[in-house]
Amino acid sequence: MAVAVALTATAGVQSAWAQEVKSFEQVRAMAVEDKTQIAEDVVIEGVVISDCESPNMDINHNISTAKTDITHSMRTAYIQTPDGKYGFRLKFNAAEDNDLHRYGTVRLNLKGATIYKEYNPERYTIRNLTAENVISFKAGDATKVVRKEKTIKDLTDEDVYTFVTLKDLEFIFKEGSYTNIWEPYCIKSPLHNVPQPYGVTSRMDSWASLLRDNDNRAIYMHVNTLCQWRRDGKPVPKGMVELSGIVVSSTNRRYGGNMGKFQIRPVDEKDIVPAKGKSPYKTIVGWFYEANNSAEVNYEMMGYKTSQNWKKEVKGDRLLPDVGKGYMWTTSDSYFVLCEDYNDVTTHKRGATYAGSIGFEGPTTSWFIFDAAGKVVGTNSIFIEFSTAKISGTGLSVSFDFGAGKQSADTSWQYPAQWKVECSYDGRRWVTLKDTATDQLITNLRPVPFWPSRLKLLSGDNSVKPTGYDCGMGLQQHTYALPQAAFGCEKVLIRITPANGKLAQIRIKPEGDMIMDKAIVTPHCKQTTFFRFGSINVYYK
Repeated sequence: MAVAVALTATAGVQSAWAQEVKSFEQVRAMAVEDKTQIAEDVVIEGVVISDCESPNMDINHNISTAKTDITHSMRTAYIQTPDGKYGFRLKFNAAEDNDLHRYGTVRLNLKGATIYKEYNPERYTIRNLTAENVISFKAGDATKVVRKEKTIKDLTDEDVYTFVTLKDLEFIFKEGSYTNIWEPYCIKSPLHNVPQPYGVTSRMDSWASLLRDNDNRAIYMHVNTLCQWRRDGKPVPKGMVELSGIVVSSTNRRYGGNMGKFQIRPVDEKDIVPAKGKSPYKTIVGWFYEANNSAEVNYEMMGYKTSQNWKKEVKGDRLLPDVGKGYMWTTSDSYFVLCEDYNDVTTHKRGATYAGSIGFEGPTTSWFIFDAAGKVVGTNSIFIEFSTAKISGTGLSVSFDFGAGKQSADTSWQYPAQWKVECSYDGRRWVTLKDTATDQLITNLRPVPFWPSRLKLLSGDNSVKPTGYDCGMGLQQHTYALPQAAFGCEKVLIRITPANGKLAQIRIKPEGDMIMDKAIVTPHCKQTTFFRFGSINVYYK
């Protein structure tokens, strides 16, 4: 399409041929305000690092409770300078206007387009482009894209919308696929080829996997659900990988909002290359039920127990780990519950694997401590205990993936909406840990998708509630670095606890966030809370 435009150029485009080609720096400088419309001929040339045939170029947003606009990705392209220093995101008005293939060189006339400048990180998007803005396109190959190798800590604002290779990475959660999600909500595609389709609704798109490097830093990798390679029967690489892709900066409400300052989008699966070497990280203690098909768990006092999936287990006992030595328990009035996660490598079981996670089920109010006036004055928590007395190293972390609800509206609200992770290694004080990927102290917990349904009469409202735009598609992946001082300690405690008294809500308008400042727990809340962890592991290197 772009070549055809060049051959049948309008008078305006013909005049652009004679225009001086502006540098990326000059065009960036034109964005004197957050939004600047270009009224004159401005010609720019760059190397295409995206591909109009890739479904993984941008987040696809909801336009209703049951429909996602998949053209967001199709309308998005990225170009960079030949040396890879600067990049632009291009937004075409229609998918058919974007005919830019990977590795080609494109020349654009930006007349009529608008430059949007965003901050933290500083980045630039050129919008309102059509096929007529494309003066010429020349096909190329991979040699056209400079190899720009970096580590996570070396990423800067200038890297946004450029193609970068991150070395010495590994997937923290090695179970399942690139998108461990509840498949019935994702975009329908040839992946869903079971004899009797199970009602893929195309309600949601865009998920993420979490990777870490040798420096104990972490970054999210965005993957859209139309990517045919995301769940094709092969598990994610177990060892080290070399990950290439377009550096972006996006928020994803389905993942709790903040995804960190930088993320990366591979153009296709070939950008994820297994590398030599094993992970430098070892597990100190871990709870992992992926292969636990018999649904057996081990408790400190009660010994070996067997249950059926979803059956409540021993209450108040300490759970022994699958790997290492340690304990896990809760001070809330909750039961341990064996349940499913979404780590299947195919879509045929809707992504679900049974007995793949451990949940906590109990009254919402049991996670809080109230004073006589009904005000929250403290919280109850999930505790993890282990020893590092004989361990030394350069990095210590705790990683887990979790989500709320049982895929029903009734269990997808009125649960503690915001959580924090703390550790104690001296027996006296607690240190609040930052999420390594987002640098935040508070994590927003999203529910596993629920089907729109009529809520129980908990608040006198018997109306049908729609699925919120910010429901998660699976279990959110997180990792937190512990202080170096936690090495060499006889007893280290980690607690996962509500950060405040805010409760998740189901909004009448699903575009509204489920976290509301006024939705604070009271002692009179009648809701039962359910959430699950796919795995919890403490690592060191």
